Order: sequence, then C-alpha cells, then structure tokens
Amino acid sequence: DCTVDPASPVVAGKSFTFHNWCIGEGGSEFNKGNNYLRGRSADGLSFKTLTETMRHLGHDSVDVLKFDIEGFEWKLFSTEILSGRNLPRQLAFELHTEGSKPIAV
Repeated sequence: DCTVDPASPVVAGKSFTFHNWCIGEGGSEFNKGNNYLRGRSADGLSFKTLTETMRHLGHDSVDVLKFDIEGFEWKLFSTEILSGRNLPRQLAFELHTEGSKPIAV
C-alpha cells in the first residue's frame, strides 16, 4: 500500500522489505476519481511502473503479482500486464467491476 507511512507499525520493523511507492502512473489524470486515496492528494506519493520497479529491484521476472488497488486494476492490466512486457506467472487480485465495460466482466 503506497499510502502507508514507512514509520507506521504496520510495516516498520517487520521481516519484509517495504517499498514506499505505488505501481502505476502518477499525475492528476490517472488519479482522478481515485477513492483509494480517500480524498488525499497523490502529490506526495512516488509512482513507478512495474517495469521500473523490476529494474530498480534487479528482477527479470515476476512469479506472483498480488494487488488490491481499488478500481485501478483495469489501468494496470492495460498499461503493464496485457502489454506483454512483464507477464507475471501468477496473478492474485481483487477486481472492481463497478463502472467497467460490460464486455470486460
């Protein structure tokens, strides 16, 4: 969750590495209508594409990509996953269908 403060007890001092950035595109157009931010501005958040994240972490493949991004699944599919650049072996996600195209659900 890229909206979590790295100092929060939810992530601080745990046995995993927390990377404080969002997967996707930043900018007001991408975040327009984003209920996930709960009225907060995305200005202070850092965004990286999946490709940028993989490069930054030194990965050339993804075994499992798990995400719950409150309606932005479609954007991630269209810009990152279905483009075929970095196909994960497995996906685990919560899908929000409200407002989506009927043919897609």
